[in-house]
Amino acid sequence: MTGSPPHGTGPGGGRGTGASQLDAERALFREADGQPSYEDVASYSPLPTQIGDYQIVGRLGGGSMADLYIANKVSSFGYVRRAVIKTVKRSRSDYKQLQALLLDEARATACFDHPNLIALFDVGESEHGLYLALEYVEGSDLRRVNAKLRQRKEALPFELACYVVSEVLRGVHHAHT
Repeated sequence: MTGSPPHGTGPGGGRGTGASQLDAERALFREADGQPSYEDVASYSPLPTQIGDYQIVGRLGGGSMADLYIANKVSSFGYVRRAVIKTVKRSRSDYKQLQALLLDEARATACFDHPNLIALFDVGESEHGLYLALEYVEGSDLRRVNAKLRQRKEALPFELACYVVSEVLRGVHHAHT
């Protein structure tokens, strides 16, 4: 799902609310998008510079089991594809089991073809271990939008919240059918 609903299909589109309401709701996502959603390369160490054919730009996040990076793959013709690289941590004692889970995720993700689900670009192995290269979707995440709203002591408009939930459920339905 991208940062804002397409005109006419999201909150306010064709349901009697004015264009100003729709513009205000879209502005919430644009305003929350003021900062890049990835961290600067220099702010973490150690950060790999390359995983497989992907040049690491920054860290998106991670947890106890995996790390997420934003990366670019540059073709020999100069075409740049931005991707999210997901790696499991080699330092974990259950690394082999995590590798199996990551491969299961790759098999499941590879068959998705839906606008509300990310695409799998690549599966590979590098000196950093097994990795997935996944579609990177530009835009704000809901956590950032909600944080901005909480600062203003506001809530996500009901119609927009319903739209977001319905789009998430469309993706979940596709993934499970």
